[in-house]
Amino acid sequence: MNNSETSSLDLALLKNMNVLIVEDDEAILNNICQSLQLLFAHVYNATNGIDAYSQYKKYKPLFIISD
Repeated sequence: MNNSETSSLDLALLKNMNVLIVEDDEAILNNICQSLQLLFAHVYNATNGIDAYSQYKKYKPLFIISD
């Protein structure tokens, strides 16, 4: 398997995964979410820790990205 095939496989795997983005700046949050929606099955977002914890409990994302 070459690097191109590996990269395609890695991207295909992301399409089955969920991510939670935590960012208090809504403009930045929206930009990140729009970009990651191209890669992940579901992109959840929160603007603070309390909302993030609630989203985590509800959706159980595999990845959490926070500032």
